Amino acid sequence: MRHALTRVGDHFSRRNYYRRDANCQAGLIYRCVDSPDFANASVWISNISEGGALFLVEGLFEPIEELYVLLPGVRAKIPSKVIRQGDFIVAVEFDTVLASALVDRIAAYEPRRAKPAQAPSM
Repeated sequence: MRHALTRVGDHFSRRNYYRRDANCQAGLIYRCVDSPDFANASVWISNISEGGALFLVEGLFEPIEELYVLLPGVRAKIPSKVIRQGDFIVAVEFDTVLASALVDRIAAYEPRRAKPAQAPSM
C-alpha cells in the first residue's frame, strides 16, 4: 500500500518572494551575541529577493545578534535579522521589503573583473 503525502491548499511554497541569483559584493555591519561592538564584513550575494538574501561569508563563525546589510546602489543600512547561519553562509530577512526594481538591478550586477597584468616594458 502506498501512502500519499498530505498538503493543504494549492500554495504550499513557504517563500513569499521570487529569488534571483546574484553575484556581487555587499557588506554586513553586525554585532555578535557576546560582543558589545559592531564589526564589518565584506560578503558576496548568492541570491536575493524582496524579503531577504543569502550571503557567502568567510570567517564569520560567531552567532550574529544584530545586523545591518549594505547593498550595492543603496545608500542606507538595511536592518535585517539572521534566519540561518553556517560556516560559509548567512541567510537574512530584511526588516522592510525591498522594491522589485531594486532587487532586479542588484541581481543583474556583474562582478568587476581585474585588468590583466601587463609585462613591464624594457
